[in-house]
Amino acid sequence: MFHKDGFLRFGRICVLKEYREKGVGSLLMEEMLKKAEGIDAEGIRLDSQIYAVEFYRRFGFRENGGIFRDAGIDHIEMVRAAFPAESNKTKNRE
Repeated sequence: MFHKDGFLRFGRICVLKEYREKGVGSLLMEEMLKKAEGIDAEGIRLDSQIYAVEFYRRFGFRENGGIFRDAGIDHIEMVRAAFPAESNKTKNRE
């Protein structure tokens, strides 16, 4: 996770094949989103392989732009809105 152009960017998220379909990816995303809650940003961006688009949609990400190739694999950028500032303040007080 890094900050670029006002957005957080999640990069190179992957789960080894033998651990897929076991909830590992969901746990990873939940933890990354928890970490992102306290960071001031316009939103969160990531580049999804086409087969994983539905996975990221479950976490509030939406497609942004067209398909592009990275390392010979089709991808699409996905974006999620930032966490509301007020909810961050409330959580930080608890």
